[in-house]
Amino acid sequence: MRKVDHVLLSRPDAIGDMVLTLPMAGALKAALPGVRITVLGRNYTRAIVGCCEHVDDFVSLDDWGDEVDAVTGHLRTLAPDAIVHALPHKTVVKAAHKARIPVRIGTGRRLYSLGRMTHPSFQTRKRSDLHEAQLGLKLLEKLGVNGAASLKQLAAWTGFTRVPACPQWALDLLEPGKAHYILHPGSRGSAVDWASQHWAQLAEALAGEDVQLFASGTATEGEGFRAALDAYPKALHDLSGKFSLQEFIGFIGACDGLVACSTGPLHIAAALGKKAVGLYPIVRPMHAGRWGPLGPHATVLTSHSPGLTLDIPAAEVAAALKE
Repeated sequence: MRKVDHVLLSRPDAIGDMVLTLPMAGALKAALPGVRITVLGRNYTRAIVGCCEHVDDFVSLDDWGDEVDAVTGHLRTLAPDAIVHALPHKTVVKAAHKARIPVRIGTGRRLYSLGRMTHPSFQTRKRSDLHEAQLGLKLLEKLGVNGAASLKQLAAWTGFTRVPACPQWALDLLEPGKAHYILHPGSRGSAVDWASQHWAQLAEALAGEDVQLFASGTATEGEGFRAALDAYPKALHDLSGKFSLQEFIGFIGACDGLVACSTGPLHIAAALGKKAVGLYPIVRPMHAGRWGPLGPHATVLTSHSPGLTLDIPAAEVAAALKE
């Protein structure tokens, strides 16, 4: 294979998915010293990629548009030596082929990718026992990266060290000498949600003089759980809709732990080295083995029943957070 000095990692996908893609950048830097790494994502993942010490530049598909010819032009200007489709996007796959990027790595299992990859991968993702980050690493074997790494090593390669500052108004809410925990009930449909009564029970179990609790989410998610706020302790601070993503990353960094289902903030907290307690169903491909958080203090709790349900007791979650 020709010498590769500039790699484009393409993942125009959700926040949590992007966090789990960042170890690919760390692995590339370790295997190919001096390599330049650009990430292609969406505008809403710009703040995520900006936290990664291994990424040199970020470009957004939202700025390029969704027409093959337009994306082709941008790719020719960017001129990477290789593109790795961590998650294939039809327009990007076609444009990378049309731009004649010398090394094109990605799945060969989709109709639109046939004949458009110089190094196709035929691994199946839905039935794989590998973690999402491990599946990404396997794609890098084509570039000489060892595709066998532990989850601990992948967590270390995340490189989530460029943490933005927490807004001062949010810092002023944090009382000294207390543990500060974030409860994030929503998932914007990306995960199986824990029922609102369980969140209320968790808040009751955690509430105390030595703990501060914060509820987070989008403004829309806040409207949903505010309807049940009467069941929550009065000490629960509702911060839904108050932060930009960059500000929220800073706030998570200022707190001690977070509880969520399989969603972006859970992966952010884990990458920041915070206590991150994730709630997962026992069903493929949504299970924790595939989508669990990566971090030194990340914990996964799984449903006691199979299927699209989360019947995890609040006391079990509270105990995991306080460990």
